[in-house]
Amino acid sequence: MLDGSGSTFPDADYEPFWMDQSPLARQMSEDVHSAINDAISRHDRLIASYDNWMPGPTELGRLSDALTVGPINLAKCLPNTASITRFSLEIVRDWLRSGVKAVPLAIQARTILMGAGRILYCLGPSSFEERLEHAQSVVLQEASSCLRALKASRQFQALSAQAPSKDAVEAVSAQVKALTAATGGQAMGEASMLRGMAEVVAALLPDEGSAAQAHREHVSWMFQRYSGYAHGYGWPSMLPPVGLWADLGVITCAASLSMMYLNRSAGLSE
Repeated sequence: MLDGSGSTFPDADYEPFWMDQSPLARQMSEDVHSAINDAISRHDRLIASYDNWMPGPTELGRLSDALTVGPINLAKCLPNTASITRFSLEIVRDWLRSGVKAVPLAIQARTILMGAGRILYCLGPSSFEERLEHAQSVVLQEASSCLRALKASRQFQALSAQAPSKDAVEAVSAQVKALTAATGGQAMGEASMLRGMAEVVAALLPDEGSAAQAHREHVSWMFQRYSGYAHGYGWPSMLPPVGLWADLGVITCAASLSMMYLNRSAGLSE
């Protein structure tokens, strides 16, 4: 392993995460399941009320209206992101109950971290001006990703039915250009967005010193390690094992917070 032992290959029974059964771990397990259930419940309430608040004079509507008009719409993207996060939360909950191996859990947890992070980064700041600035970055990230996909499939021949129209490509391209000009730069990467999310959550912590710094570093490390697994890299399995409950505690708490902020932005009371 990459721990100074001289070997870079894990043992046959190596597990990169451990989930102990101590009283503290059992409490963390209960907190994780509670956060998952809370996030799922908030999401389902949001989607059930969708027709009542879309569109409307809500915070989410104000942010969406203030952004560059284009095919990639914030008021549609964030609820979609929330739904993807919800599906992964349900998978993690079911896998925890069935005792599945930890690495698949980590890969799904990465999706939760990214989805919750995107929502919190956009809706978590205290001022409307900062929320709008972050919303521009989030939509630019979405639109840039969409544009790459459209351009890649534009020349399809065998799968011509999947090829987008020229007008679709041009519409998203125009939105990307406008947002790039508005933000003064290219679309941010996932790591940058998560750093911003960590700052938003850190500002909510009662201790703005060591606890906030530990949270920032924990989020950064989870992103790096979990992304390694999600991309099929081998190096994460060369690292010393870590406790999964602590990771899931941070991730599921972020998911619950993200659903709370999204509901509030949609005008739904607690």
